[in-house]
Amino acid sequence: MKTVLVTGATGYVGSNLVKTLVNLGYNVHIVVRKESKLEVLESF
Repeated sequence: MKTVLVTGATGYVGSNLVKTLVNLGYNVHIVVRKESKLEVLESF
C-alpha cells in the first residue's frame, strides 16, 4: 500500500484529491489547521 501526505485537504481540490486517493486504495495522511472544518472529509 502506498502512503501519501496531502496538505489543504479541507479545500475543494484537496478534499476531492483525498477522496480519489482513498478510493484507489492509498493510505492518506493529511495536514490541516487546528481551526479547519473536517466535516467535508467525514464521508471518506
